[in-house]
Amino acid sequence: MPNFNSIRLELVGVGDNPISGDVSVQLRNHRVASFNQRFDFVNRKVVNLKKVVAAPEGGYEMTLLPDRYHLKILAINVPAGEDPLVVRQTFLLHPDKAKPTFPKITELPTTLRSLLKSSGMDAADWNSRDPLQKAGLLNIFSKANTIALSTGDFVPAFFRKLNDLKPARIFVLVDPALHTQVGQSTDFHRVDGALHTFPGGFQMFDSFKSQGDTATLQLTFARHPTESLMLVDADLDDHSGIKHAFDVIQHHLTGTDTHPYNMHQVLKEFWGIDPGYELE
Repeated sequence: MPNFNSIRLELVGVGDNPISGDVSVQLRNHRVASFNQRFDFVNRKVVNLKKVVAAPEGGYEMTLLPDRYHLKILAINVPAGEDPLVVRQTFLLHPDKAKPTFPKITELPTTLRSLLKSSGMDAADWNSRDPLQKAGLLNIFSKANTIALSTGDFVPAFFRKLNDLKPARIFVLVDPALHTQVGQSTDFHRVDGALHTFPGGFQMFDSFKSQGDTATLQLTFARHPTESLMLVDADLDDHSGIKHAFDVIQHHLTGTDTHPYNMHQVLKEFWGIDPGYELE
């Protein structure tokens, strides 16, 4: 007769909020197929899985399949005894299931409103922008606005005009003093920017990345060949950070750029940075 115990699951999203939607838990026993089990539930932060075969046959592959979040696969060992095995996991909301809510243009930070105005973007333009473009801009701006330079200004104070807006990066004309400031800052280190390409004949000449392992800000600088203009490709790099921070399986993250909604969650969970919009 096998031993039995229970598993206490504590399943949360960013901000320690209960995950929402349907969740399926599959237990595949490493030794005896007849000990395999499946549990299904909805909208629960804490779940007790009862009557699970425990040691010495308590080794399992646990697959956690939330409907609205990236799946996780864990190796667990359920001990014999009366104390349940506690499994606590934080989940990354799947971008395809996320519902963003953005602020009005009048609710944006003053520096960002000024940048949009100088770029010819009014309230109607802001409202009509693709959600991923707005999310990417707010992610980058919120991260950049945490890095102060020697002038006492934050990085976005040197942004002058948006040249292009993409889901995971922005091209922005900047005050050339930004290059000097970033080069002198201990918050940045120089990196290879050779893979970055620029529009309009601009030529890349330098690139820097902020310190840290997750949601790092990369600023890649380019000069115009005939005009005294400087363009920056600003983006947030986090592929490895997301995989390690949320234990997300690599093949469930597609594309070369990190999805803006994934980045939103990393900024909030690991940097305490509010990108200024909400995901449900």
